[in-house]
Amino acid sequence: MNIDELIIKKIDNDLTNEEEVLFKSWINESEINKHVFFRLKNLKKIKNDFPKKIDMDTHLAWNKIVKKLNIN
Repeated sequence: MNIDELIIKKIDNDLTNEEEVLFKSWINESEINKHVFFRLKNLKKIKNDFPKKIDMDTHLAWNKIVKKLNIN
């Protein structure tokens, strides 16, 4: 298994005991590895916190813009 897969499984809390050992070995190899992991983990959190879909009535929004610009 490559490190990309381990990182994804770690972020998803889905590592086996053996994979956890491999991941810990990798993350403790360097500060860069720690930095990479925590950046990816934060990006995943931001992605999950972002709304999946924004419902917007575009017709209503356009009419409000036209009204503010006084376009007939």
